[in-house]
Amino acid sequence: MVVRSLLRPWVDGAGGARPDGDRRPRGGRANPFRRHGHYATRRRAAIPRFRCGRCGRTFSRQSFAVSYYLKRPELVVPVAAGLQAGSAHALQHMAGHLSELLVLDHFETFEFTQDWPFGVATPVGADSWFVYGLDPAPHRRTLDLLLPLAAPGRSLDLRSDGHPTYDRAAERLGERVVLQRFPNPRRGPRGTPRSLEMMARDQAMFPADSLHALLRHTLAHHRSETIAFGRRVNALMERLFLAVVWCNFVKGRSERRPDPNTPAMRVGLTDERWGWRRDWHTPLLASNTHHRLAHAY
Repeated sequence: MVVRSLLRPWVDGAGGARPDGDRRPRGGRANPFRRHGHYATRRRAAIPRFRCGRCGRTFSRQSFAVSYYLKRPELVVPVAAGLQAGSAHALQHMAGHLSELLVLDHFETFEFTQDWPFGVATPVGADSWFVYGLDPAPHRRTLDLLLPLAAPGRSLDLRSDGHPTYDRAAERLGERVVLQRFPNPRRGPRGTPRSLEMMARDQAMFPADSLHALLRHTLAHHRSETIAFGRRVNALMERLFLAVVWCNFVKGRSERRPDPNTPAMRVGLTDERWGWRRDWHTPLLASNTHHRLAHAY
């Protein structure tokens, strides 16, 4: 462990102590750390503690560990491997080919600063509202990520907001993609009655628009007016994939209309709603109430 190798000259007697009993390391510097016992947890048998020779405060080796705040440290590597491998969407590729029209739009957000905007392709099922994937791109629209979903010998039916780059991508792919265009019409001030063109566009693009509104509502760093935007694209995509798992397998398809089925149930990936519970305990609290509200997640 890296932390152990850094602390060894100070905390291991043979490595840093002199024969005359002086506990300074051989480099001549005053010893900043001394052993201060140990403690045990349910997951770890004995965690060494140390005391700083300068400020007098104590700390443990766990203070430097990546699992410092984790109650299930054994899950760090499996979860990281699953995120990297896209395991959350492994079942959809095993279940067969696409059987519904896709609504495709890019979710616009920022990376590092607001001077670096980028889009994330969000293909959503027009009927199921299932999110079929996420594809980050710095304002480069692509349709290639969706082609494996199409059945052999059949074209991929897509619906977009009429952005010119979608047209160029569809033209490059030729007959493999059938693109329905619903351009964004010019809108008046808030409260202006919608035209027929506006209503047609909003109805056609509703699955993607609803997903984007939900992401901006639940993830503060994706809101239009914020200083909490994400600093790294990796972290942004990890949180988006987690949100997509919740949307697909945990959250009901619609709150406005009573529909207990999830998007994953609509496309046949599962026959029941997945759980999303809060079962961890806070030791400092005398009472740890487990909430089981019907409409909470």
